[in-house]
Amino acid sequence: MAAWTNYLTRRIGKKAHEIFSSEIVFDDGIADIEIVAPLNAEKTESIEEAKSLEFYKIKALSNLMKVDGKSEEEELEFLSSMIESSALSAEDKLSLISDISSTDSKLDGINAIAASPADAIALITDMVALAKVDGKFHITEKMYIKQVGKILGFDDADINEMINS
Repeated sequence: MAAWTNYLTRRIGKKAHEIFSSEIVFDDGIADIEIVAPLNAEKTESIEEAKSLEFYKIKALSNLMKVDGKSEEEELEFLSSMIESSALSAEDKLSLISDISSTDSKLDGINAIAASPADAIALITDMVALAKVDGKFHITEKMYIKQVGKILGFDDADINEMINS
């Protein structure tokens, strides 16, 4: 949680610095100003989109578990509990369970996860937890987490901080 808060604080600080550093330009040529209705406070993403993100996050975790060549009992339990507690359909759950034993390591849906900062942070946090659950943080697991982190838009310092937390 601390790593997530630190990351968001840094990201907000960088954006604020960028905004406040830019030059302010006044435009007197605005002809019409439309009044925009306030956004509805309900969730804007559908349940299917949320499920697909959850599916892809668990699939990425499955890939991480396989990257060091060994699937430890603790890692299997961690992944099984995530699958069981997910809001996915029975078909999706079966697909994820069968994916655990496959050698396929295709990283699907990563762009959709990258579009959601909260989901991206949750994925990296879960990846670090999975890598550490068996008491052995293999170098290939660290490298995989760093590669996924870069795809998700994290910089090296943020990824290292999450790994070391």
